[in-house]
Amino acid sequence: MPQSHRSPAFRLPFSAVAAVAAITLASCASHPPARPVPRLVGSISLVNSDLHFALIDSVMTPAPGTPLKALSRDGRETALLNVSPERKQPFIIGNIVEGDPQPGDRVVDIPPVVAPVVAVPKTPTTPAAPAASRRPAAPTPRQK
Repeated sequence: MPQSHRSPAFRLPFSAVAAVAAITLASCASHPPARPVPRLVGSISLVNSDLHFALIDSVMTPAPGTPLKALSRDGRETALLNVSPERKQPFIIGNIVEGDPQPGDRVVDIPPVVAPVVAVPKTPTTPAAPAASRRPAAPTPRQK
């Protein structure tokens, strides 16, 4: 007769497993979600301050309208840019929204802020009676 590989000492009741799972899930909910990390888009090759754009030698191709940040070599934010539809690989155009970008600045995307999902409890509601089925209140007898 083959023996079972499981020992009776390691069997846990379902309620114990459910309790451990509930505690684990509850502890995960108390930690804030990780902040998205900006991705490297490329580096600034040329800046035209008169026409308010920067030529970016890109390693990825973000969609037109994507907001970007220009960072100096020491990590300081030098400008906010917005991707233009004009492009010729490997270059894209970043319209200068604000700041003073310089050639050599790194360009990163600005990840969207992810709001935590909060469950809204459902409240019981009673449907309103249709207007046709509502009857006017009966008149009350007058007191003399």
